[in-house]
Amino acid sequence: MSTDIPHLEEAIHHEAGHMLIGKLEGLPIKGMVVFVIQRGIGLEVSSFATASYDPPARDIPRLKSELRTSLLRMIAGGVAGQMFAQRPTLVGADDDRRRFKRIKSPGTKLTFEEVVKDLQGTFKDHEKTFRQLVDLIRTEFRKRIDLPTRKFTLLTEAELEPVLKSLSSK
Repeated sequence: MSTDIPHLEEAIHHEAGHMLIGKLEGLPIKGMVVFVIQRGIGLEVSSFATASYDPPARDIPRLKSELRTSLLRMIAGGVAGQMFAQRPTLVGADDDRRRFKRIKSPGTKLTFEEVVKDLQGTFKDHEKTFRQLVDLIRTEFRKRIDLPTRKFTLLTEAELEPVLKSLSSK
């Protein structure tokens, strides 16, 4: 992958982690988008995002425990994917920590780092699917990202489903 795009590999592994855990938790994985900015003669990736369920603030206090746990696991899945792939966690971690704190029950002592660590066994169990997602994201990035400043749909639900279909969901 091009070294002209800082942290691209970390971001790819990060989003693949969100997708894998989200699907395993029974959450909708509707695709992936990426924001790319033209900087001089090169491109800069400003952010990647997995399209899934993100509850509005007004609904968070009423989330059922099982859904809350699934959301927390999916949020931590990005950094867990990077950790599993031995990629530095330079991207996504701060935003995910904020999202984790927003979703977790008030007063709970569960930490982001505990969930990330707990997910390592899940990545080991589903390594083949995780690697397929990483390869799919990388391939589609190379094919589709060649235009100046825009939001790109990198993967659709239909494109993700062949890789994610083998995972059992709740």
